[in-house]
Amino acid sequence: MIAKNFKKFMRFRRNGGRRQQNASNEEKLCYKCHKPGHMKMDCPIYKREKKERRDTISSMAREKRARASSSRS
Repeated sequence: MIAKNFKKFMRFRRNGGRRQQNASNEEKLCYKCHKPGHMKMDCPIYKREKKERRDTISSMAREKRARASSSRS
């Protein structure tokens, strides 16, 4: 058991800590938009939605801080 885990660890280290990718970019299919050529983290649709969520959350936080400071006055 320990030897098996050690072999797996050594293989992982030999690859620079990354798993090998067998498929080329053209064969990859995005889980978000289902188009070939990229993965979800590189998807322009995913990135846009992520930015919109981040902007919405930050604007909600700003409004909450503004209400809290105005109620203290």
